[in-house]
Amino acid sequence: MEQFATKLQSALGTILESLSKESVPAIPYEYPEDPSRGDIAFPVFSYARILKQSPQIIANRVVDELDREGLNIKKIDVIGGYINVYFDRVPILTAILSRIAEEKASYGKNNSRAGEKIVIEFSSPNTNKPLHLGHLRNNAIGESVSRILQLSGANIQKVCLFNDRGTHVCKSMVAHQDVGAGSTPESTGKRGDVYVGDLYVRFNERAKSDKSYEQRAQAMLKRWEEGDAEIRSLWKTMRDWVVAGLMATYERCGIRFHSFEYESDIYERGRDIVKEGLQRGLFFADEDGSICVDLSEQGLDTKILLRSDGTTLYVTQDLGTAIHRVDTYNCSSMIYVVANEQEYHFKVLFAVLGMLGQDWSKHCRHLSYGMVNLPEGKMKSREGTVVDADALINKLRTAVVEATQEKGGNTERNSSPEEIAIGALHYYLLWPNPETEILFDTEKSISFSGNTGPYIQYTMTRIFSLLRKAEAQSIEISENILGLTEDLEWRLSKLIGRFPQIVQQAARKENPSIVAHFMYEIAKTFTIYYHEVPILSDTSHAGERLYITKMVGQTLQNCQELLVIPIVKEM
Repeated sequence: MEQFATKLQSALGTILESLSKESVPAIPYEYPEDPSRGDIAFPVFSYARILKQSPQIIANRVVDELDREGLNIKKIDVIGGYINVYFDRVPILTAILSRIAEEKASYGKNNSRAGEKIVIEFSSPNTNKPLHLGHLRNNAIGESVSRILQLSGANIQKVCLFNDRGTHVCKSMVAHQDVGAGSTPESTGKRGDVYVGDLYVRFNERAKSDKSYEQRAQAMLKRWEEGDAEIRSLWKTMRDWVVAGLMATYERCGIRFHSFEYESDIYERGRDIVKEGLQRGLFFADEDGSICVDLSEQGLDTKILLRSDGTTLYVTQDLGTAIHRVDTYNCSSMIYVVANEQEYHFKVLFAVLGMLGQDWSKHCRHLSYGMVNLPEGKMKSREGTVVDADALINKLRTAVVEATQEKGGNTERNSSPEEIAIGALHYYLLWPNPETEILFDTEKSISFSGNTGPYIQYTMTRIFSLLRKAEAQSIEISENILGLTEDLEWRLSKLIGRFPQIVQQAARKENPSIVAHFMYEIAKTFTIYYHEVPILSDTSHAGERLYITKMVGQTLQNCQELLVIPIVKEM
């Protein structure tokens, strides 16, 4: 559909330029919701000033001048300042459906981001607790954006940075020495990340009444930085416990990384970079001995880059990590998927990198997203009010089973509650624009009707069911689209024909919600088609309708793949 639209757009633009005798902006186009307004509409209001004529006159002149040869136009209406175009359906239906049939899982692939080598950092958890609900949104956005950019031609390197050093890690270690000595995740029957996370909560409970607890954590961090063998051994053991648990959650959710980085391996590189910047006169030493940078020219504040005692800050570590990645991956840009609470941090980071002469920092971006909250309020790790990722998925899984039972469904036949739970979760997290804050509603997320992941998955099971029934009845797919006579078939074909354009738009804006909205529109339209058109019962057209059904299914599957929503074949 996009190819036909751009071809027509170019022809109309040429005419406008000939009328104006000068270069004019490209004529925009839109897809009318009301089919009586055409298959595509070109508004010419913005050209009234250039041509000093009314939009109606301009539209009529353009239509009169248009050579329709090869444009597959059936009819053109001019209404006000709109050029409403009705296409000849057969060639466009043929082109759309045959392309999907040929490209299959590659349908939607484009080169809009070709030549870019992008490092995408997301998740980046602390190694003192399990992943939580906030991480789940981070993971879904990072994985989905990566898949969208990859389908658009970019070379993607997905990176997870484990924040495995610092006072927060030492707090769990102190609690383990006091209340967990001799115990392990295995001996307590807990997964490693949950076991260590519980210790972190117990530390903060104890610290409320025992002020020495905080001092012990700081002292342990000092011993760690000095390379104390005993402390390092305990630290590595507990880190491995947590990482093993985190990996299990990633696997469960379909999140894949190309590489894992550990802050403990690279945090010192930033210190050397800051000291070098001081020698070059880019930074200055404060009275207390700390090294700072004046960012007032960039509209930012003065920022400490290295404390007076020589210890690093997050920005120090990120400086070293960023330069390390460019050296390691030879990337042209980086995307940081981090909550909107850190917007100022990344402004500082990119500004300092620019001062250091790292020109590639101009292409670095902070993909900021809104926080995920619960009806009962904000989650706090130290108080133990965080909803662990796996606990939430388990809750959704149970809710799916219960919802199936309430509807009188066969829970034994429905062997996919886990996949439905993951689909419900990811769709709920990706449907809103990334910057939008979310109030997570378990009941809404697992609904099988309305704008939900399970609704999308249920639509796909209908398509799979039709294909199975057709096979059982020996109904063969027919590519003779002359038999596709329903307006709904034309509407569906036009819609799925826009998928490559949707992928490009989502890649340009790095926004998975664009795909989610489009996918829901396909599911809604096919549901109407399913109820109003006899797909298999009208044997004279069953083969052709099965053809379009299969291509709709392929497009939906491609959307689901981009949004990390599992394919379910039967419910």
